[in-house]
Amino acid sequence: MVRNGQSELIQYDSENKKPLPFILSALKKKPEWSGSIWSLLIDNQNRLWVGTTNGLLLFDRQTKKILPITLSVPEPYGQW
Repeated sequence: MVRNGQSELIQYDSENKKPLPFILSALKKKPEWSGSIWSLLIDNQNRLWVGTTNGLLLFDRQTKKILPITLSVPEPYGQW
């Protein structure tokens, strides 16, 4: 997978020899998810985490869905 400047992840399908884009701004039809992808991480459970300017996302490789991750921070750390 790679990232580009248009709020999408692109996975190359080697079997069909074509790119498969996953557009972040289409996530739950929320345009606020459009933004830059800053980081990608594959964890020890082979999950793909996506750090964006608008939050953290988890890409489910089986369902091909992008899930927003909501974090809650206990007080007093939740206020800046």
